[in-house]
Amino acid sequence: MSPKSKLRAPPPPAETLDTRSSSSSDDGEELVMAVRHPEGEESDAEEEDGLLRSEIDEREERQTWVLEHSVGPHRRNGRITIRGFSLPKPLLYVLCLLPTLIILNLIFSHSISSSPRHPTLSNGTHAYHPTTLLISLDGFRPSYFSSHADLLPNLHALASHPAGLRAESMQPVFPSLTFPNHWALMTGLYPEEHGIIANDFWDPDFQGGKGGQFVYTDESKSWDGEWWKGEPVWSVVEKMGRKAAVSMWPGPPVTSEGVSASYFNLAPSPKVDQILQWLDLPLSHRPEFIASYFPEIDQAGHAHGPDSEQVEDALGSLDGMVGDLVRGLEGRNLTGVVDVVIVSDHGMTRTSNDRLVFLDDILGEGMKDIEHKDVGIRFNPSLPPSTLSAHITTLQNAAAQSNGTFGVYTRQNNIFPDMQAIFFTRGPLARALRESRVGLVEGGESGVPVLQSFKNLEIFSLCTKLLGLRDVEPGHNGTEGFWERWLGLDVSTSIEDRE
Repeated sequence: MSPKSKLRAPPPPAETLDTRSSSSSDDGEELVMAVRHPEGEESDAEEEDGLLRSEIDEREERQTWVLEHSVGPHRRNGRITIRGFSLPKPLLYVLCLLPTLIILNLIFSHSISSSPRHPTLSNGTHAYHPTTLLISLDGFRPSYFSSHADLLPNLHALASHPAGLRAESMQPVFPSLTFPNHWALMTGLYPEEHGIIANDFWDPDFQGGKGGQFVYTDESKSWDGEWWKGEPVWSVVEKMGRKAAVSMWPGPPVTSEGVSASYFNLAPSPKVDQILQWLDLPLSHRPEFIASYFPEIDQAGHAHGPDSEQVEDALGSLDGMVGDLVRGLEGRNLTGVVDVVIVSDHGMTRTSNDRLVFLDDILGEGMKDIEHKDVGIRFNPSLPPSTLSAHITTLQNAAAQSNGTFGVYTRQNNIFPDMQAIFFTRGPLARALRESRVGLVEGGESGVPVLQSFKNLEIFSLCTKLLGLRDVEPGHNGTEGFWERWLGLDVSTSIEDRE
């Protein structure tokens, strides 16, 4: 009978448990073995013990320690022997620690790889993260690009550059007003979702039903974060531990969630110098998203008309700003690192004072019965019905004296050609869009391709994509996969293929 078969044979019914000891040739500490044998059969027990000793010695010679009745590794004098190898305890502890560190490193690496992409680039002398500049030229309508081409040499150069591009137009949300559209650009939400439905309005549900009046020119009546629903791009950036900068962009300094941009500037000028100063900051302090607002065209258009000399002056001045910005980026070798996105909130069209109705001329003393005059006609609900009826009759009679009807107001003023907005871009995004050619059309006489028109709600997801934050962006009203289809690839991939 072989040693193994003899060791594994079932024991007789009556048995006792005897303990024997064995030690290896190179070990002074005994290894206690439990060997079962029947009572009164000492010779068989001794034979089993001898066979077991022989097998252990044979396997030690092969440096393979395998026991049929294993009781663990052998220890002696601060050393541990495993499978025939004797190791100091400190060394064994180090060897055990290494796999633990490797596992932790793999876990940590996985968490990094599954987080939004955050590559580090270089302009040749300094490290940079991909950066997006979002610039708004309030009131700039697309037709100015051709009708005032002589005043816009820098924008024309940008649009025709191999890493530059413009769109035919960009459709604003309704109503085509400054504050609703700037917050739509920043959140990707319609006004009914983001809460800013006009430049001035009354909300009876504000602050739990107390009611409140939003007045865009009054900080005390417009900066409360409760007005501003949705999450702006700069809040998404800040939540990820990165930095954002806001320069006069319509919106609150702090969101309803308590998030603020690292840099918040209300100084009217000089904005280009401020942008370049932010880009010159050390990497750990440098904003990766910068939003800057320029109101000059809109101000001139409202005061003097969209075709006035004052608007022409504003166009020329802002085109010079674009030139200064591009030259500043080129001088810093940042044209392959920074994506410049230039938009407007809406366009402008002509009107006539002859068609204006002045309520105070019609209502006279009745004006005192109107609440919140600057947000539209809202008669005080506490008025007696007879007084309210008299005011309405007066307004109806005034309309009848002109043409017998009230004026017609459309809720689609955001589709009129003059009310469209602009879109220009310079940087890796533009180069990728040009190479894709999916959304491009012929650019008329110039032959320079342009992007098809699209809604301004797509700007939000464009910014989050350029910044590598699509995986953490909040819900929005933009089109799912819009930029992926137009690019035919991942924008974040194209970022690495810099100019």
